[in-house]
Amino acid sequence: GIEGISRRMRAFLHKSLADAEIEAVIVRLMQQKIREIKLFYILTGHEERADLDEFHRFVVQLKAWQRRHARGLRIVSSFGLLVRMPFTPLRYDRLFLDEDAWRRISGPVKSSCETNGFEFRMATPWDEYATTQVLALGGSWLHEPLVALARQDHLFDLTLTPGYWEALQAWLEVNGHWDAGFLGEKTEAYDFPLSFVRRSVGDDVLYRHYAQAIAGEDPGYCLGEVGDPTAVGGVGRCLACGACTTPEERAAITRHQMVRPGAGYLRELEDVMRAKRRLQPAFARVWLPPAVAAADPAWVHALLMRSMLAAHPAWADNLLSAQEALFTTRANAPRYAGIYGETVVALKAWEPTTLVEELVADADLPEGVRVLGPLVNFEPGSFERARMRLVLDGSHFPDAGRALRRYLQDQYVPVNLRGLSEVGPSAYAFDIPDKALKKRVLFEGSFREVEGRFEIEVVVSPKFDLVDYLRSFSTPGRYREARVEVVSLDL
Repeated sequence: GIEGISRRMRAFLHKSLADAEIEAVIVRLMQQKIREIKLFYILTGHEERADLDEFHRFVVQLKAWQRRHARGLRIVSSFGLLVRMPFTPLRYDRLFLDEDAWRRISGPVKSSCETNGFEFRMATPWDEYATTQVLALGGSWLHEPLVALARQDHLFDLTLTPGYWEALQAWLEVNGHWDAGFLGEKTEAYDFPLSFVRRSVGDDVLYRHYAQAIAGEDPGYCLGEVGDPTAVGGVGRCLACGACTTPEERAAITRHQMVRPGAGYLRELEDVMRAKRRLQPAFARVWLPPAVAAADPAWVHALLMRSMLAAHPAWADNLLSAQEALFTTRANAPRYAGIYGETVVALKAWEPTTLVEELVADADLPEGVRVLGPLVNFEPGSFERARMRLVLDGSHFPDAGRALRRYLQDQYVPVNLRGLSEVGPSAYAFDIPDKALKKRVLFEGSFREVEGRFEIEVVVSPKFDLVDYLRSFSTPGRYREARVEVVSLDL
């Protein structure tokens, strides 16, 4: 993480990283048995000819180090464009939203890398960068273009739909936001969006650090040990930013010292790693709240860990991880989406027996998690049957019930429909002949349409590919918008 391409740019970013430290780390890495070094940089938009020349000289020196120490080493340089974020000193900086101006910086940097045999990468496409910057610092007025663009089927979901940035920029220009007030440098008195949010670090501190950045002054970190690759245990100092709320918190940072490990440290670390790999998890049936339906597995695992430790603080030294172990496994993750409700959680701990003994069935934990009870002899990712209740927006999943019937037929699971007049005029059940039941994909099911949405309840085996069904509609990318409650599980 070198970040700035020159000493001046690293000072602007308050990186507190000296040339000697960069050389010491890179040369030491090259002397190890490694295959690749990836250098991360941030382009700020403030780069000048002198900064580009300094970077070129560094790349030439990098090539010389490579020839001397590691001829076969792969070196990749990855560059991101600086987004000015809220509640940071750089929110006061002017915005750089001219693509040609960025090319005048990224072009020479790319040339320096590639002419010396190193790989060059840009972390973000231009339109995604520009859109992100506007979304980061824009005000509540942003809801107008976002809604308007959504109605035109534009979206920003993993990637940006073509034409999004051009349309957003046009809206800014027409509606008076493409002006010096928004794009230019902000004064200390500028009224930023979300200014009502209370925080411990004051505006005066943020502006002071911004002024230092513009002046090329880098005061270093409160941790100390800055600028000297051989320093160990240097005493820090308080920069009076206000983040620490007590003298004890300040002392924990400014008086913190790095202590070199003893001679047996690496051996002890290897022993711990081997012990962790041998640990067998304990399993529990758990109910997850609807909030996890669209979440990334890592977010779900973090929620589980928070919830478990909040309910059992004494587990802090015992519990190592809490992870959903059914629908987010490597084999199942591509096949399920929008899942919440009943599932299985793997609890890895130094003493898993203690955890199992303290797990109480029907215990309500923080954040909407509920423990349904411990589980034995479970194979991660496996179940016999699952009762699922799907809720699908009819505008994106039209005629979802009959579409499910067609999907099943395409999978050689022929089923029929039977009206459920006692439930309503748009309610149907799946009649599943013995031939289809023998496929062990669908065991029972029904659906109905209510106010423009489809509610489908099915009992399925692991052979049923939920995502494949959801992607069978005309807009396959909408599969992430499904909400799927796992009502019950047969394991």
